[in-house]
Amino acid sequence: MAPKLPVPRVDAAVAQLLGAPKALGELLVEIRAMGRDVGIMASHLRVMPNLDEHLAVIAERVEILDKEVSTMRHTVERLEGEVIGLRGEMEPVGALAGRMPRRRRPVVKADGEPDA
Repeated sequence: MAPKLPVPRVDAAVAQLLGAPKALGELLVEIRAMGRDVGIMASHLRVMPNLDEHLAVIAERVEILDKEVSTMRHTVERLEGEVIGLRGEMEPVGALAGRMPRRRRPVVKADGEPDA
């Protein structure tokens, strides 16, 4: 006796066939979305080589600015020392000026005439 084979149900097979276009449409939508994502990734990857060059230029500028800041800091410290030395040298002049009588400048009106 021959073994009994299962008989496929016709309604299930028809339902699968009728649902195939919908499943295929959903698959195409997903493939299209993946294609857009790949395009976006490709556009970003085109920027990568230029990004390396830009970063190298920025690093070089930062290095130059670091050197300039260091030079300016040393100059300011040197000037600070000169100002402190100048203050010490000016003390005798200040003491002498303090003993001198002060002369007031005449007040001049806006029209150029001296105020009485």
